[in-house]
Amino acid sequence: MIMNDEILNRFIDGDLSATERDEVLRAVTSSPEWKKKYETLKKAHELLIAMKPEEVSNNFASLVMSKLNAQKLRARQQKNFLTIIISFFGIIILSITGFVFYNILLSVSQATETSSSITSLSSYVKDLTNLLFSKNGTTIIGSALSLIMLVSGYFLFEYQKKMKSNLGR
Repeated sequence: MIMNDEILNRFIDGDLSATERDEVLRAVTSSPEWKKKYETLKKAHELLIAMKPEEVSNNFASLVMSKLNAQKLRARQQKNFLTIIISFFGIIILSITGFVFYNILLSVSQATETSSSITSLSSYVKDLTNLLFSKNGTTIIGSALSLIMLVSGYFLFEYQKKMKSNLGR
C-alpha cells in the first residue's frame, strides 16, 4: 500500500481493514516523517471532534429578512429622493426657459416690422446676456445654486441619519 494523507485520515477515522491498519502502523513507527504527520492529523482530528457547532438564534431568519427589507426600502427611498431633487432642478430650468421665451415673444409681438422685431429681439438677448454674465448676475446665479445645493445636502444628510437610526432598531 502506498502511504498518503488520505490513508492516514482513514486510519484515524477507523475506516481501514485490519491488514491495512497494520501496514499504516508499521509505516508510522518506522518513519519519523509519517509519525509526525500522523500525530499532527490525529491532533487536528481531536480538535475538530471537540469543537461544538455554533448555534443560531431562533429569530435569525426573521432578522436577516428584516435587514434585507430595510435595505430595499432604503434603496427605494434614495431613488425617490434623487427623483425629487432632479425634478426640482428640472422645474427651475423650465421656468427660466419659459420666462426667456415669454419675454422674447413679447418683444417680437410688440414690434410692428420684421426688422424692428429682429432688432428688438437682439437687443433683448444682448441685455439678458449682459445681465446674466455681469458681476452681479453671476453672483446671484452662483448664490442661488449654492443655496439649492445646501438645501439638498441638508435633506440628504437628514435622510441618511434617519435611515441609519431605522436600521439600528
